Amino acid sequence: MLGSAYDKMEDVDRRVMRNDFELEIKYKFHPNHDYDDELEDYDCVICALPGVPDDPKTRVKRGRILFSNNELKQIFEHTFAEIMELVQKEVDIAQEATKKNVDVCPSIS
Repeated sequence: MLGSAYDKMEDVDRRVMRNDFELEIKYKFHPNHDYDDELEDYDCVICALPGVPDDPKTRVKRGRILFSNNELKQIFEHTFAEIMELVQKEVDIAQEATKKNVDVCPSIS
């Protein structure tokens, strides 16, 4: 979404953006909520993006970028799919090595 703008950011500005994303946006995101596709005020997330010039095409304004919750959901779903694929590969390897069924979510006793 940011393209080359991210590459041009100063290291300190990238840290500010990642910190905002990690500590605010990821922490407060609720994936099971059904969101509209429209960018409504109540259905958007604003992330700090210092050092990047305003660009209406990428919705960057005054050092911030606007994401719809559906855009965030797509970002997270892609990441979760990759994680699940890696976990499944590890389960397959463990099952092959032990010749036993491996329970991904064992019950807690």
